[in-house]
Amino acid sequence: MLARGWEEAAAQTVWVGSPRKHLTSSVDLACLNPFQGLSWCCKVMSAEDAISQKQSKGGLTPGQQEAMGSMLHIAFYFLCRMKLCYNSCLLPRVATFPPAEGSKATKHNTHISGQREDFVHPAQQEMNVRVTTMDAELEFAIQQTTTGKQLFDQVVKTIGLREVWFFGLQYTDSKGDLTWIKLYKKVMSQDVKKENPLQFKFRAKFYPEDVAEEIIQDITLRLFYLQVKNAILSDEIYCPPETSVLLASYAVQARHGDYNKGTHTAGFLANDRLLPQRVMDQHKMSREEWEQSITTWWNEHKGMLREDAMMEYLKIAQDLEMYGVNYFEIRNKKGTELWLGVDALGLNIYEKDDRLTPKIGFPWSEIRNISFNDRKFIIKPIDKKAPDFVFFAPRVRINKRILALCMGNHELYMRRRKPDTIDVQQMKAQAREEKVAKQQQREKLQLEIAARERAEKKQQEYEERLRTMAEEMEKRQQDLNNAQDMIRRLEEQLRQLQAAKEDLEARQNELQASHDGTSGRK
Repeated sequence: MLARGWEEAAAQTVWVGSPRKHLTSSVDLACLNPFQGLSWCCKVMSAEDAISQKQSKGGLTPGQQEAMGSMLHIAFYFLCRMKLCYNSCLLPRVATFPPAEGSKATKHNTHISGQREDFVHPAQQEMNVRVTTMDAELEFAIQQTTTGKQLFDQVVKTIGLREVWFFGLQYTDSKGDLTWIKLYKKVMSQDVKKENPLQFKFRAKFYPEDVAEEIIQDITLRLFYLQVKNAILSDEIYCPPETSVLLASYAVQARHGDYNKGTHTAGFLANDRLLPQRVMDQHKMSREEWEQSITTWWNEHKGMLREDAMMEYLKIAQDLEMYGVNYFEIRNKKGTELWLGVDALGLNIYEKDDRLTPKIGFPWSEIRNISFNDRKFIIKPIDKKAPDFVFFAPRVRINKRILALCMGNHELYMRRRKPDTIDVQQMKAQAREEKVAKQQQREKLQLEIAARERAEKKQQEYEERLRTMAEEMEKRQQDLNNAQDMIRRLEEQLRQLQAAKEDLEARQNELQASHDGTSGRK
């Protein structure tokens, strides 16, 4: 009603001067929120009062008329936009689609567009963005002005992640190097490959010193677990064969639950990727033998929750030398090729052919300052008597990435050594409550399972007893039938004997009678 009234008023208004010219020099309407125009509306209403007073006193000057016309034009423009916004533009539109054929995404694969159905300036064209997590694919529509932080916030909100300080959005730049999106720069102004959709990976950027102490949410645990497991299986993190088998057993427990001899028969793990190819090539064992080794350990984890299995996996993995290390190719002053490793505890320098054992280490607590100038990077120790360590990166942008990783890791290093913030304390308290609730639910489930097993065992015992009794009865019935057959045979024999006896007696009587007759004649 309000917008219609202004439309009618605008239709009857005689515009004075050049309001559009004045408008373009004062404010860019397309860049303002529609509701910011309310302040202009208030000015217009005040201006109308001023117009009435001025007209009664002798009229307005041409400049004042032009200014009043511009303000009315602005008010009309914003009120029309408010009419559109009032209907639906404040609600984000969310659509869910099935995963693309052949996609590796799980059921969490969701395509989301969080853009407001608002007036779109021609310069603000939408771009599609695809963000791939370790177990899902997300799609968003962003504006040309969208910053990295706005996109990052939308991703973490979508997946329900609160421990955002560990993660970042990763992409491949024009040089083919993996880099991290800058949060406070526009997405489109960064060196992202211009394709449709834009491709990003949501990955862990910083690693905890102690996973058991620092990881709070289950989703954080799952994302770390999947990323570390993938790095171990692809040999980005070196893992000895014995440890690989143990880790594989925890991975199987996390995926399939408790080992069941009846269900998990030989060949059950044939399609699971469980060991690095290097390990399988190094030891000449058949896949069945590897499966047997893994199953032996798997059977030891009976009763372990999926989350606990993932946590045990990470506890072991965090002790591997290459865990959580970002490597960069560098050269020293002499031009010798080296590796720089950045991790949660500091900086390390490695020989070119050995990324496991650092040659020089710089813990964060012993570093006074780090800086770079062009391709030259300088590490200054706290001990001012110690010489600075200088190295050279291939490109300036590599030094920028190194410095950004150093700053982020050092910030988390200092944060760990301070009391938890209120938010972290609340998250930990909530996680403890959820863990207790899960444990109680699991105990209840285990009691129900135990009761069911007892009932099934009793039923089996009764069935066994009934089967035994039936067999015994059948046997006795058979014995009875045999006895009856024997009785019948004996009775038949007795009848035959009786008949033979009677026949014999008859013959004997006949003989006796014959003998007596012969004796009488004599």
